[in-house]
Amino acid sequence: MTDLIFFLGVSSLMVHEMDAVDKKEWHFLFVLRKLPDHGALRWFIGLHLPIYLGLLALVAAGPSSTVHLIEGLVDGFLIAHAGLHERFSAKGERAFANVFSRSLIWLSAGLGAVHLVVLLAG
Repeated sequence: MTDLIFFLGVSSLMVHEMDAVDKKEWHFLFVLRKLPDHGALRWFIGLHLPIYLGLLALVAAGPSSTVHLIEGLVDGFLIAHAGLHERFSAKGERAFANVFSRSLIWLSAGLGAVHLVVLLAG
C-alpha cells in the first residue's frame, strides 16, 4: 500500500507537469525564464526525461534504506512544491488558479505527506 501511495503522488506530479507545459511554468524557473518561450519549452520538457528516469531507476532498485531516503526526499519535494505554488499564487500568479491545476498540485502534496508519515512510522 505504501508503494501505491508513493507512486500515486509521483504520478499526480507528472500529470501536473503536463499541465505546467500548458501554463508555461518555466517562467518561474530562474534560468529558463530568460530564454525565449520556444527554447524554454524544449528545455523544460527535455529536463524532465533525466529527472523521471533517475527517479524511476532509483526507486525500482527495490526496498532499501537508500530508496526510503529518496522516497522521503521526493515526498518533501511534493509538499514544498505545493508551498511554492501557494507563494506564487499569493504574489498574483494565476496560471494554476483553476480547480484542475490546483487539485493536481495539492493531490501530489497530500499523497506525499501521507506517504512520508507512513514511511517515518514504519
